[in-house]
Amino acid sequence: MLKKTIDIVLILLLVYLSSYAGTVIKNSNKDPLRKKIVEVSTKYLGQKHIKVGKYFRDLDCSTFLRMVLLEATGIDIAYVSIKNFPDKNLTKSYYRFIESNRGLFKEGVLKPGDLIFFDNTYDRNQNGRIDDELTHVGIVIGFEENFGSIAFIHKSEGKKVRIDYLNLSHPNISKTNIFGMDKEIILNSYLRRNKVFVNKDYGLASHLFRSFGKLECFLIRDF
Repeated sequence: MLKKTIDIVLILLLVYLSSYAGTVIKNSNKDPLRKKIVEVSTKYLGQKHIKVGKYFRDLDCSTFLRMVLLEATGIDIAYVSIKNFPDKNLTKSYYRFIESNRGLFKEGVLKPGDLIFFDNTYDRNQNGRIDDELTHVGIVIGFEENFGSIAFIHKSEGKKVRIDYLNLSHPNISKTNIFGMDKEIILNSYLRRNKVFVNKDYGLASHLFRSFGKLECFLIRDF
């Protein structure tokens, strides 16, 4: 009886996970523009220096985002954002522009191509404190099929373009194992490891997450 009950629970769990993953995949393939953004961003995966015009450059997160969206949509989001919200921190300009168009959210329908913002990914003001707002931005590209973790692509200056993960349902877990499989699944990637954090586990994407931003805010032609 116990074995039968366990089998039923496992079947229901697998059905739930597979249906959730299927829905995500279906939604991610609907919009050709969003698909284009994912294709453009992922072709740079693993690259540290990216060709911009005639030269190879070591881009930071905000300029990588700018380049990807310019190539995929033809819109220079840096020009649009700075024109309306000038700031030395380009990530903050993006954020304020999206905020002004009511495009920030933490819950709701998230789609590939949307933006993801973080705080405190590094000590921007170099004061040794955890008080640095809007230090990083990435692009959502999809969802991990087993636990629904959000996959996002991003780049930091001096580092390669990479894919990391965010799971707000399990904010304090970095990795976990799937029952019956010898495989670790990343739920939340470490975006920062630093002795300034009292809690050694602080620095996960879930801890540094600030907000999502809707791609549609940059698709309005009347800026």
